[in-house]
Amino acid sequence: MAINVTRRILVPAREDGLCETHSFHYASHDGLTLINRRSITGESDFSSGGIEERLSPDNGRTWGAWKSVYSKYLDTVGEDEIEYIGRADTWNPVHRHYVGCYFSRFFWGGHKAAYEKLWSSSEKVLFDHQYLITRREGEEEPFLQQLVKYEDGAEFDRNNPRNMDFLDRNRGFLNAPWVASNGDVLMPVGLPMSTACQMAGLDVSRVFPSCPDTMRGVLILRAVWNGERYDMHFSEPIVISDLKSSRGFDEPIVTELSSGRILLVARGSNVRFPAWNTRIEPGTPGFKWHAWSDDGGRTFTEAMPWHFDTGEVVYSSATISQFIRDFRTGRLYWVGNVTGPKVDGNFPRWPLHIAQVDDERGCLLRDTLTVIDTRRDDEPDKLQLSNFGLYQDRETGDFRVTLSKLGQFGQEQVFKSDCMEYLISID
Repeated sequence: MAINVTRRILVPAREDGLCETHSFHYASHDGLTLINRRSITGESDFSSGGIEERLSPDNGRTWGAWKSVYSKYLDTVGEDEIEYIGRADTWNPVHRHYVGCYFSRFFWGGHKAAYEKLWSSSEKVLFDHQYLITRREGEEEPFLQQLVKYEDGAEFDRNNPRNMDFLDRNRGFLNAPWVASNGDVLMPVGLPMSTACQMAGLDVSRVFPSCPDTMRGVLILRAVWNGERYDMHFSEPIVISDLKSSRGFDEPIVTELSSGRILLVARGSNVRFPAWNTRIEPGTPGFKWHAWSDDGGRTFTEAMPWHFDTGEVVYSSATISQFIRDFRTGRLYWVGNVTGPKVDGNFPRWPLHIAQVDDERGCLLRDTLTVIDTRRDDEPDKLQLSNFGLYQDRETGDFRVTLSKLGQFGQEQVFKSDCMEYLISID
């Protein structure tokens, strides 16, 4: 098997220094109508410059006009801000509708003040919630939006937005769903480590005493369609000590292997941050962590460093990753950063790789590991080849990756970046 990568600049770096990020997805479960979304920002973890979409009826050969959709993604309630991210564009072929994760982030006092407090003191000023959303083909808006509830708690009420019975209950991070072969929806839920330990009958002061309310453990949601809505069932919690990962589990992904095993992969971190009272020792390696379930997602193994079929571990910084299954061959692939043993928190964020996943056990196949892109000699060490979009072209069968190369011109203008596109063909 040969994996070939073609690289091109999709949108050159803007002169105003802002970051322009593009992603693509198809408008229906078949056909070639393609939606291009672009987000413009000059801030970390917040789309401050607007979000627009345009439509192509012919798989990207021609495009319609840009249309702002920013009002759907940001709300202001008094002094507070709420950011909404996500869409229902994962096709469920068994139940014939789309599913997705709709993520809300509540910024107490607005996003600037909230982020400053979070990073300076780990103060609890961000409140994240996950919704499982369901949309019919041909309809733009979801017909069903369900708060992912693993504990008692209120629903959001605009007349009482700071209700802690909502804000501090059922907290969950943005994580992508995976449709299982029987039509059930699998989705990781990133919940506070304090809650995860309590649910598991563990003493959080022994497992994760440093910042248990802001760092995350994981539940796996199995959502079962009953004809009208999804019934929610949750796995036992998956936790990790802050001596192994100082930020717990972030941005977990889940997939169902052909063997029936359910595989979880999550980013860890070895960052040592005084404001969070981190306990991790200097020199602790940085990995992608994994756990699996052979009982349908009710229980999972203890989390361990992910590895290749050769036994080598997957050294990786604290960055996102994604699974994708080739609709032509059925093979499962993973895209993410494999960095080598020298990891410092979120860095390095290069190279970016693709590799095939062993569909029986869930390890990566070392011989298939292929560089999508890496740092050039004239580019800074803190170049970011990490936050990417991924889809499969329905005409060519190629995987397409888009990302903005944050930091390519240095940290003084970190958001000024080329938006790249990578075509990955697999023979």
